[in-house]
Amino acid sequence: MPRVEIRDLQELRRQIGREVAVSDWLPVTQERIDLFAEATGDRQWIHLDAERAAAESPFGGTVAHGFLTLSLLPRLAADTLVLPEAKLTVNYGLNRVRFPSPVRAGQRIRAHFSPRPSRTCRRACSSPGASRSRRRAATSPPAWRRRCPGGTRGSNARRPARPARHLLLCRGVP
Repeated sequence: MPRVEIRDLQELRRQIGREVAVSDWLPVTQERIDLFAEATGDRQWIHLDAERAAAESPFGGTVAHGFLTLSLLPRLAADTLVLPEAKLTVNYGLNRVRFPSPVRAGQRIRAHFSPRPSRTCRRACSSPGASRSRRRAATSPPAWRRRCPGGTRGSNARRPARPARHLLLCRGVP
Protein backbone atom coordinates (compact mmCIF):
# COMPACT_ATOMS: atom_id res chain seq x y z
CA MET A 1 0.00 0.00 0.00
CA PRO A 2 1.19 3.55 -0.59
CA ARG A 3 2.60 5.49 2.34
CA VAL A 4 0.39 8.23 3.75
CA GLU A 5 2.03 11.61 4.26
CA ILE A 6 0.83 13.88 7.05
CA ARG A 7 2.60 17.20 6.42
CA ASP A 8 1.84 19.18 9.54
CA LEU A 9 -0.04 19.35 12.80
CA GLN A 10 -3.08 20.99 11.24
CA GLU A 11 -3.41 18.17 8.73
CA LEU A 12 -3.10 15.63 11.53
CA ARG A 13 -5.84 17.42 13.50
CA ARG A 14 -8.14 17.29 10.47
CA GLN A 15 -7.74 13.51 10.46
CA ILE A 16 -8.81 12.99 14.09
CA GLY A 17 -11.38 10.24 14.33
CA ARG A 18 -10.68 8.93 10.83
CA GLU A 19 -8.69 5.93 9.77
CA VAL A 20 -5.77 7.58 7.97
CA ALA A 21 -3.70 4.55 7.06
CA VAL A 22 -3.68 0.77 6.94
CA SER A 23 -0.36 -1.03 6.78
CA ASP A 24 0.61 -3.84 4.48
CA TRP A 25 0.41 -7.35 5.87
CA LEU A 26 3.47 -8.48 7.83
CA PRO A 27 4.12 -12.20 8.33
CA VAL A 28 4.87 -13.34 11.88
CA THR A 29 7.24 -16.22 11.24
CA GLN A 30 8.47 -18.82 13.71
CA GLU A 31 11.96 -17.39 13.24
CA ARG A 32 10.72 -13.95 14.38
CA ILE A 33 9.02 -15.57 17.39
CA ASP A 34 12.22 -17.45 18.26
CA LEU A 35 14.32 -14.27 18.05
CA PHE A 36 11.85 -12.39 20.26
CA ALA A 37 11.93 -15.23 22.82
CA GLU A 38 15.72 -15.06 22.88
CA ALA A 39 15.75 -11.27 23.25
CA THR A 40 13.19 -11.21 26.08
CA GLY A 41 13.92 -14.48 27.85
CA ASP A 42 10.28 -15.55 27.45
CA ARG A 43 10.87 -19.09 26.26
CA GLN A 44 7.52 -20.69 27.06
CA TRP A 45 6.79 -23.85 25.09
CA ILE A 46 3.63 -22.32 23.63
CA HIS A 47 5.90 -19.99 21.64
CA LEU A 48 8.81 -22.31 20.81
CA ASP A 49 7.90 -26.01 20.87
CA ALA A 50 5.85 -26.70 17.74
CA GLU A 51 5.20 -30.37 18.52
CA ARG A 52 4.05 -29.77 22.08
CA ALA A 53 2.00 -26.72 21.07
CA ALA A 54 0.27 -28.75 18.35
CA ALA A 55 -0.56 -31.50 20.84
CA GLU A 56 -1.34 -29.58 24.03
CA SER A 57 -2.27 -25.97 23.32
CA PRO A 58 -5.80 -24.90 22.44
CA PHE A 59 -4.37 -22.98 19.46
CA GLY A 60 -3.08 -25.99 17.53
CA GLY A 61 0.47 -24.70 17.19
CA THR A 62 2.94 -22.12 18.40
CA VAL A 63 1.74 -18.56 18.88
CA ALA A 64 3.52 -15.22 18.92
CA HIS A 65 4.11 -13.39 22.17
CA GLY A 66 1.51 -10.67 22.67
CA PHE A 67 4.32 -8.19 23.22
CA LEU A 68 5.93 -9.26 19.94
CA THR A 69 2.83 -8.22 18.03
CA LEU A 70 2.74 -4.95 19.97
CA SER A 71 6.44 -4.30 19.32
CA LEU A 72 5.84 -4.52 15.57
CA LEU A 73 3.72 -1.32 15.60
CA PRO A 74 6.71 1.00 14.97
CA ARG A 75 7.71 -1.12 11.96
CA LEU A 76 4.18 -1.08 10.60
CA ALA A 77 3.91 2.68 11.18
CA ALA A 78 7.26 3.40 9.51
CA ASP A 79 6.19 1.41 6.47
CA THR A 80 2.83 3.21 6.33
CA LEU A 81 3.13 6.81 7.56
CA VAL A 82 5.40 9.70 6.59
CA LEU A 83 5.66 12.69 8.92
CA PRO A 84 8.16 14.94 7.05
CA GLU A 85 7.86 17.93 9.40
CA ALA A 86 8.35 15.94 12.61
CA LYS A 87 11.74 16.29 14.25
CA LEU A 88 11.05 13.10 16.16
CA THR A 89 8.28 10.69 16.95
CA VAL A 90 7.97 9.11 20.37
CA ASN A 91 6.21 6.06 21.71
CA TYR A 92 4.56 7.74 24.68
CA GLY A 93 2.84 4.68 26.10
CA LEU A 94 -0.36 2.72 25.86
CA ASN A 95 -3.57 2.24 27.82
CA ARG A 96 -6.01 -0.63 27.68
CA VAL A 97 -3.90 -2.99 25.61
CA ARG A 98 -5.51 -6.38 25.09
CA PHE A 99 -4.57 -9.39 23.01
CA PRO A 100 -8.03 -10.71 22.07
CA SER A 101 -6.85 -13.51 19.81
CA PRO A 102 -3.60 -15.38 19.31
CA VAL A 103 -1.34 -14.86 16.33
CA ARG A 104 -0.15 -18.28 15.20
CA ALA A 105 3.26 -18.74 13.66
CA GLY A 106 2.96 -18.08 9.92
CA GLN A 107 -0.03 -15.75 10.18
CA ARG A 108 0.06 -12.14 9.02
CA ILE A 109 -0.81 -8.97 10.91
CA ARG A 110 -1.52 -5.39 9.87
CA ALA A 111 -2.18 -2.09 11.65
CA HIS A 112 -4.92 0.50 11.25
CA PHE A 113 -3.90 4.04 12.28
CA SER A 114 -6.45 6.55 13.60
CA PRO A 115 -5.43 9.74 15.41
CA ARG A 116 -7.42 10.44 18.57
CA PRO A 117 -8.08 13.86 20.14
CA SER A 118 -6.18 15.08 23.19
CA ARG A 119 -5.07 18.26 24.84
CA THR A 120 -2.11 20.12 23.34
CA CYS A 121 0.75 22.17 24.69
CA ARG A 122 0.52 25.88 24.02
CA ARG A 123 3.83 26.06 22.15
CA ALA A 124 5.13 23.12 20.24
CA CYS A 125 3.79 19.70 21.15
CA SER A 126 0.69 17.81 20.25
CA SER A 127 -0.06 14.22 21.03
CA PRO A 128 -3.30 13.07 19.42
CA GLY A 129 -4.29 9.90 21.18
CA ALA A 130 -1.32 9.76 23.52
CA SER A 131 -1.99 8.98 27.12
CA ARG A 132 0.00 9.13 30.34
CA SER A 133 0.72 6.42 32.83
CA ARG A 134 -1.43 6.31 35.92
CA ARG A 135 1.38 4.60 37.85
CA ARG A 136 3.57 7.53 38.82
CA ALA A 137 4.45 9.03 42.15
CA ALA A 138 1.74 11.37 43.38
CA THR A 139 4.30 14.11 44.04
CA SER A 140 6.01 14.05 40.65
CA PRO A 141 4.55 16.10 37.79
CA PRO A 142 3.22 14.07 34.87
CA ALA A 143 5.84 13.23 32.26
CA TRP A 144 3.96 15.06 29.52
CA ARG A 145 3.96 18.26 31.61
CA ARG A 146 7.71 18.00 32.37
CA ARG A 147 8.70 17.38 28.75
CA CYS A 148 6.49 19.82 26.90
CA PRO A 149 8.13 23.25 26.91
CA GLY A 150 4.82 25.06 26.51
CA GLY A 151 3.09 23.60 29.55
CA THR A 152 -0.58 22.68 29.41
CA ARG A 153 -3.87 24.52 29.08
CA GLY A 154 -4.46 24.21 32.79
CA SER A 155 -2.32 23.34 35.76
CA ASN A 156 -4.63 20.48 36.71
CA ALA A 157 -5.41 19.34 33.18
CA ARG A 158 -6.16 15.63 32.98
CA ARG A 159 -6.03 13.42 29.95
CA PRO A 160 -8.64 10.74 29.42
CA ALA A 161 -7.47 7.21 28.71
CA ARG A 162 -7.16 6.44 25.00
CA PRO A 163 -6.80 3.27 22.93
CA ALA A 164 -3.41 1.96 21.91
CA ARG A 165 -3.60 3.17 18.31
CA HIS A 166 -2.16 6.65 18.20
CA LEU A 167 0.33 8.99 16.62
CA LEU A 168 2.60 11.31 18.51
CA LEU A 169 3.94 14.32 16.67
CA CYS A 170 6.27 16.66 18.49
CA ARG A 171 7.96 19.66 16.92
CA GLY A 172 10.39 22.16 18.35
CA VAL A 173 11.49 20.08 21.33
CA PRO A 174 15.27 20.14 21.86
